Amino acid sequence: MTQLSSTPKTLEEMLVKALKYIDGHIGVTYVDRGFFSVPCIKTFEKLGLKYLMPAIKNTKIQKIIKENRDYPVVMPYTLGSRNKTVDMTLILIETVKEKGNERKKEVYAFVTNLAVDAEQIEKLCELYRNRWTVETSYRMLGEVRTKTTCKDFSVRWFFVLFGLLIRNGYYLFNAVVIEYGHVTLMTFAELIVDQHVDDSCTLS
Repeated sequence: MTQLSSTPKTLEEMLVKALKYIDGHIGVTYVDRGFFSVPCIKTFEKLGLKYLMPAIKNTKIQKIIKENRDYPVVMPYTLGSRNKTVDMTLILIETVKEKGNERKKEVYAFVTNLAVDAEQIEKLCELYRNRWTVETSYRMLGEVRTKTTCKDFSVRWFFVLFGLLIRNGYYLFNAVVIEYGHVTLMTFAELIVDQHVDDSCTLS
């Protein structure tokens, strides 16, 4: 992506390609607030996709939050930009964060084109929370992936795949030992290295 790239156009190209790999079926797309715009949301609707995303708390949404005291809130919402509009459902949910002896209330805003009522909000937010495993997964991959300045794509791709192998092995390992405790990614990687060194010494 560059400053001249079109986010909606690039988004559509990526979604169309993804749909081919998964036989044209996507249950719900969970995206971040960077796609909270009329062109991007129209792209989802053009492809017939259901979406759930955090809403940017613009002036209009901030006003709605101030006017409400009882949560959760589910209401129709129209997003407008440059004489273009798109209709959706706005979801407001209040949470209480505790830090020491302090308790702070915060309202989270989401938008969706799913048919939803107040009873389903908690489940929807939990599903969206699972999306963060994607962010965590990429961060973890960066921790164990070998860095290189080599311009040979096959070498660079091998390091990515090897990093994925370590990360996936880590997930599997923790699933097995979950009854006994939790092992960090770096500890798991160090165990692999130590085992490799021990095996090498034994073979030699």
